[in-house]
Amino acid sequence: MTHLAPSSLDSGLRTLLRALPPRPVLDTAITVDAAALRSAERSARLPIAVQSPALQRAPAARAALAALLEHGAALLRSRGAAIDAAPLTDRDRDALVALYIVYGRPAVPVRNDQLQRIPVGWELLDGWRDPIQGALPSLGRIELRAPDGRRAPIGTGFLVAPELVMTARHVADDLRPEGAPPPRPGERIDPAVGAQIDWRAEADNPDAFARFRIVELTWAHPEEDVALLRLSREGAEPAHARMPLPLPLCSAAPAQLDGALVFTGGYPVGGGEGALSWQRLQDIFPGVLGTKRLQPGKLLAPAWSAHRLQHDCSTLGGSSGAPLFLLERHRPLVIGVHVAGAPFTANLAAPTWRMRDALPRELLHTGAPGHGGIGFAPDPLGAGGA
Repeated sequence: MTHLAPSSLDSGLRTLLRALPPRPVLDTAITVDAAALRSAERSARLPIAVQSPALQRAPAARAALAALLEHGAALLRSRGAAIDAAPLTDRDRDALVALYIVYGRPAVPVRNDQLQRIPVGWELLDGWRDPIQGALPSLGRIELRAPDGRRAPIGTGFLVAPELVMTARHVADDLRPEGAPPPRPGERIDPAVGAQIDWRAEADNPDAFARFRIVELTWAHPEEDVALLRLSREGAEPAHARMPLPLPLCSAAPAQLDGALVFTGGYPVGGGEGALSWQRLQDIFPGVLGTKRLQPGKLLAPAWSAHRLQHDCSTLGGSSGAPLFLLERHRPLVIGVHVAGAPFTANLAAPTWRMRDALPRELLHTGAPGHGGIGFAPDPLGAGGA
């Protein structure tokens, strides 16, 4: 993910505090979750946002996380709204990061393209469970496969037409051998880099995968950080793997955006420095990063500015290229592509309605029988203009 400045925790404390559930709800949840984390029972019900086999098998890490959550609760009780009145220690920062990731803007694990438990404070997602789960199979992890079989995640993409994946342009730029220039639109991807997308890559489901080779950078937006990649069905793993359904894009800016409920989904792997470094996050939340997650949040005011949507979903490196969905009425609708962020401050997405006129006509769905181009759906709330 491209990082914005400033990206320090201190600069985003107000956003962090606004994201947390009400204090009575938060205190109760921390009491219950801290007890589960310290439990000797392997079947203890861990907080869903950090549940993973690795954490389940690590009693010391569970106890450390319980202590961090309790420290964060004590910090909020002692300082309240004046949390930044005195300097924060490294432990204070770790505790606030833990509260934010577990309760504020959680990244909910996905298994078999199904949501598991809904996090505390996000119970309204239960009413959206079926339509959300209908969209999750169309999100995949873009990765590079080394000759020894190891896979390095570099971003997220989503299917918008048969064999066409939309992602961030800076993710596509990484699909090249070391030292080579970034691929240009219309160029084939060098097979030596092992570029592929995995539609599964789930936290506790390592034997489930659906991988397709990325063979071409088909198109790049002339102004936005957005690109299209072409897939090949040849060499799919496993051989019977099936492509998911394409997701339609919103064709016009909805009339109501400020504060709207949104979600993204992707494969956060960490990034940044200090409390948000990959190693620090892996220490606090072992086994959580790099797997398919649902990340709910809200659009921020001003909802869109300088051709960017601003949202506060919990994204990290690896989330670039993920779709941003608006949750309204009968189904989630893709309204943007996540391209950059400053943790605890704001994340940016390129609006889908800025793409329609820039896309080559041959890539658009015409409505003709058998034509499988990119589809645009009308705004469900009434176009507000952009």
